[in-house]
Amino acid sequence: MGCSTDHTARRAPGRPARRGSSATPQLIGHLAHDVSPDAAAPTAAQHRASTRRVLAYLGGFEGSTWQQLGCPLGRGEITATGLDPNRTGQKYSAGVRALFCLRVVQPTLLVVKKHNFNGFADQFIAARNDPLLEKYAAQVAHHDFSCPHKRQALFDVCYLLAVQGVGFVVLTPAALLHHAHESRTAKAALRPGKKDANVFAGHAAWNVLHAMGHFPPSTPATLRQALHRGQLTLDELVDRRTIRNQGLRRLLLDYFTAASPTLTTPPWSTWSATL
Repeated sequence: MGCSTDHTARRAPGRPARRGSSATPQLIGHLAHDVSPDAAAPTAAQHRASTRRVLAYLGGFEGSTWQQLGCPLGRGEITATGLDPNRTGQKYSAGVRALFCLRVVQPTLLVVKKHNFNGFADQFIAARNDPLLEKYAAQVAHHDFSCPHKRQALFDVCYLLAVQGVGFVVLTPAALLHHAHESRTAKAALRPGKKDANVFAGHAAWNVLHAMGHFPPSTPATLRQALHRGQLTLDELVDRRTIRNQGLRRLLLDYFTAASPTLTTPPWSTWSATL
């Protein structure tokens, strides 16, 4: 996520924050205003003000980029509710959501689910301005299942892209499988002992992605089938790219094998798709 594991939520009053990009709080606030597609003008203005309010607070942490400054927010050490003196989070929630959607701060899945944002998917899609993601949203709208399933299909994909920091073009079956497992872990932490905490997320999203041909033809038709099949091997991941040059195929396998001690499921799937 771009921040060191030993980063602590320490503020430095009076110290001007150094930022590695030219994105000012004013610019980011303006972007938050622009990616509120269905909001009335006063509401969009509130989103802009909320975003700048959160950035002003983050500016007191140690770091040279917004991602570093936002590490405590992305990891859940501070929350929208925690920032609000009234403990409601109302003045900060829209700003936190905007920073996640704009990828100014990269959150964990647990943090996103803990905030339980309204309108996250719509704002994320607007912020990404990605034709492939918009095509997916259109496919979801026309898919033959209930409104709650359509809503979940959008949220699961947008949560995945925000948390894993990838684009829709490299959204692979392995990445969605990883999201399904991580979602169940997050729900177990947020709703211990509840029946729905043991349910895998991503079923509706998998159905749409498979139906629209985004996944390779050899992909199981449902998430349930994929879960029963288990994790793909390295050879299966690489062979999905139909690499005819056996020397290149061997090179990729050797590379991933050598890197395996430090890799987790999302990088496996993303790198294999990209390469």
